[in-house]
Amino acid sequence: MANVTIGDLSQATSFSRDDLVETEQEINGNPASRKMSLGEVVRGGFLDFTNISVAVADWTLQANPDFAGYPYVADITATDVTSNDVAEVIPSLAAINDGKLCPLNMTGTDSVKIYASSVPSSAYTIERISVRACNAGGNL
Repeated sequence: MANVTIGDLSQATSFSRDDLVETEQEINGNPASRKMSLGEVVRGGFLDFTNISVAVADWTLQANPDFAGYPYVADITATDVTSNDVAEVIPSLAAINDGKLCPLNMTGTDSVKIYASSVPSSAYTIERISVRACNAGGNL
């Protein structure tokens, strides 16, 4: 990957994330923000999915769990996500307080997998999933 000089940041006292996103967009030619269906927003190399409901029926038991102590998995559809991407899952306060969610997740083709120690008694709300597109042409 070629080195890209983005001005002299040594004299900057502060700069915002928006400044970095705009610079990345200039380099990559990405649109500033593109609203899509199902709460998806593309912004500066990230895919955001918001207000996702994970029903009780969405959880399945893994014969060989990906993570010890968390044998249940829910596969969340997340268009344009790949197994090379990194996801940050932000559950609702109620889901956190339930104490069953694994702090780790996995990405796959068009999906983010979340894990639990047991099947929740009611649906979970995932407030946001932010996915860093780590395979986006090697630019991130």
